[in-house]
Formats: sequence, structure tokens, C-alpha cells
Amino acid sequence: MRGDFTIDLPSKTIYLSRSFEKNARKQGTPEYHRFVEYLKIYNGYTFEKCEYNTKASQRRYKGMTYEWMRKYIKRHETEANAKLMLDKLETLLLDLDGVSKGYRYPTIKHWFLLNYPELKDAGKFAEAREQDLQQDPQQAQVVPLKYDF
Repeated sequence: MRGDFTIDLPSKTIYLSRSFEKNARKQGTPEYHRFVEYLKIYNGYTFEKCEYNTKASQRRYKGMTYEWMRKYIKRHETEANAKLMLDKLETLLLDLDGVSKGYRYPTIKHWFLLNYPELKDAGKFAEAREQDLQQDPQQAQVVPLKYDF
């Protein structure tokens, strides 16, 4: 298929896409058979998995769930203001119900960060999240492994 690999002739290297490389590891798959053909055709070439560049400066908000937003509002607002902000959050959630998650979550996160600009810096969010985990270890949500015997 198109986009499964890229050939770098000067360095004699073939870069495989992530999905192709993953499926080529499974014996009997079409990708496996194509990979075996590539080995024969490109004898002497090295094969590497394609690594994608990610922006180191990109802000990360891992752990900023709707539930975490609710708890943050309760902890950092007065009782009256917390009720008002929670109502706004719930209204947003209801208004955007049925909208794709790719639009819904960023919209709500944007609203939340506009109202709590101290968390815009991803490092400060990580600190706040870490403090919450220290106060309430249940938030870590450790999922036990399940074994089928």
C-alpha cells in the first residue's frame, strides 16, 4: 500500500510506517509477506521504524479530565462561585453532548483555561495535578491486571 515505507537510497535505509511494521511482525499477515519480499528485493538495506517528530514545546494536559476540572473548581473557588462555575461546566457539557470528542473536549478545555489562566502553563497544570494525586491517591486509578486461565 501507499505510504507503508520510504526508501533512502544514499544511506541504503528503508523506513517502515508504524502500522506496517506492527503488522509485519505477525506471521501470515499480508504485511508480513510483503516485508519478506522487500527483504529479498532490497538485500543489503537496513530497515527502521519511522519515528515521527513531536514538538517539545507543545503543551500537555494529560489528566485534565472533566472530573478533575470539577474537583479543581470545588477546591479553588468560594462555595457560591464554585456552584456558578460548575453549572457553567455542566451546561457546556450538555450543550456539546452529541458533538464529536475531537471538538467537545478542546472547547471545554479552552473555556476552563480561560477561566483559570494560572493553569495555562502546562508545568503549573502538572504541579496542580501532582498535588491532587498526593492528596487523593485514588485519582491515580490503578487498574488491576486481569488474567484468563
